[in-house]
Amino acid sequence: MSKFKKSLPVVLSILIALIIILITGLSSPKKDNIEEVYNVYLDGKLVGAVKSKDSLEKYIDEEQKELKKEFNVNKVYIPNGIDIEKCVTHNAKILSEKQIYDKIKEEKNFTIKGYVVSIKSDDNKEIKVNVLKKNLFDKAVNKVLKAFVDSKDVENYKNKENRNNR
Repeated sequence: MSKFKKSLPVVLSILIALIIILITGLSSPKKDNIEEVYNVYLDGKLVGAVKSKDSLEKYIDEEQKELKKEFNVNKVYIPNGIDIEKCVTHNAKILSEKQIYDKIKEEKNFTIKGYVVSIKSDDNKEIKVNVLKKNLFDKAVNKVLKAFVDSKDVENYKNKENRNNR
């Protein structure tokens, strides 16, 4: 009996330790889910996070149908100053594409592909003209030139410029 009495506290201590380990191990909070998200920044300021960069870009493109029709273009681009960076985090507050789009739309204009024509005057003032299609701009400039300058002079000037650029 004396051996039993001596070993009883050891056995009970081991059992209690096992029970405590099992209880704390099972009831401990689960680890946070680690997710891959895309943080959207507007001029360096965090707008929010989305699950997919592609889905955000597609959503923006779809939402801008009216702009595409108005300017007769196929693609609308995310505004300048927008950065989308991949981020691995846990418990990220993910916003919908619509929420991100609305926040961006409040702050910045969306862009389309085009050309900027800079015209410098004699007094070094610069005028910038935004043009969607270069060939239409070229035709318009030629019409204006031919309205004020003889067609032969315009053609001679173009030929001279072409020879100088070779």
